[in-house]
Amino acid sequence: MLKMMLEAKSVFDELDVRDLRDARTRANPYETIGSAFFQNRYCFRVFSKNFQKKSATLCPA
Repeated sequence: MLKMMLEAKSVFDELDVRDLRDARTRANPYETIGSAFFQNRYCFRVFSKNFQKKSATLCPA
């Protein structure tokens, strides 16, 4: 299976660097954003979970 995967992946070795970059950008637009978006999203999720825990302990339903 590994051999088949590596053979299939070798198709990309023949591509021009610019074409490969353009294809990656179209396939995954989040790469152009960088990691800042994901770090901010992670921080917001952690804040939200902490807030939910504190709210539950302060005002149990």
